[in-house]
Amino acid sequence: MSVKTTKVTGRRQLEFQDCQQVLDDVRRLASRPHRQLGNWSLGEICHHLAKGFDMATEPSNAQFPWLLR
Repeated sequence: MSVKTTKVTGRRQLEFQDCQQVLDDVRRLASRPHRQLGNWSLGEICHHLAKGFDMATEPSNAQFPWLLR
């Protein structure tokens, strides 16, 4: 069942100073039960973040669609 994410309350306010803090938070969430507020699992969220980090730090030959260039 899909969650209407525009109506979700109780989100955490996050502010990280470096990547290590992100990793520490993910490890903490993965090590104990946590409440999912949206439609993505913790694994899907982590995969999305990892792809973003990779795109920001790795050279790539990928081209964006012409509308975004």
